[in-house]
Amino acid sequence: MGIASDEVAARVIADLTDGFSSSRWPVEPSPAEFYLLGWSARSCELATGLVALHERRIDARPLLRGLLEHAAALRWLVDHGEDGISALTYDHRRWQRNLRQSLHEQEWNLLGDEDPEQIELPAKPAVADELRHFDQLLARIDRKWYPAYRVVARVSHPSYTSAERHWSVDAEGHANLHIQAGESRVPLAAAAFFLGQILVDAMDACSGGHPALDGALRRAESDLGVAFERVPPVAED
Repeated sequence: MGIASDEVAARVIADLTDGFSSSRWPVEPSPAEFYLLGWSARSCELATGLVALHERRIDARPLLRGLLEHAAALRWLVDHGEDGISALTYDHRRWQRNLRQSLHEQEWNLLGDEDPEQIELPAKPAVADELRHFDQLLARIDRKWYPAYRVVARVSHPSYTSAERHWSVDAEGHANLHIQAGESRVPLAAAAFFLGQILVDAMDACSGGHPALDGALRRAESDLGVAFERVPPVAED
């Protein structure tokens, strides 16, 4: 991948987001389109937020982690098709039931009086647990993405790395604590690449042409010096 400047990468992210926003999407999406397009919209939002943090010199790696996770999840869904959709349905229903159970135990009536046990779970698909382990998913889907994910994931949760970046030692040997470390630590070219790849994967898996987005993706390849990979359509039983 070519090394684009932050200015170029920020322009690419804005162009891709505008191209996605300007495209026409189905009023009644299929189950696959619901996730693929919804995750694409979320990825545009993450990338836009990443640029804003970068401009303020705030560490944006947690948002890059989100982009990588959406990239992995999207390819996982394309790979598993209907089984993946069933796994996502199961995961959502389990989340609903567990949340209601926790609120019920605390006697918090925030979501109504529905008994958590009345929320029926569908049969658990064999692939249901795969989406919760993104490090393994990245390693399986694309080994080239795996090191980047491990780096950004480390600083995105409580760890030595997430604490260490806020300390420095001055010339007199005194430790100094900084709320803001003074740099974003995220090359915007990487964020622009992953956003472009997410949108390419989603478009390849969905039907119909989208001229505004197609044009933005071609410009992104030229500006970033990359050629986005292509994936097959969503698997169908």
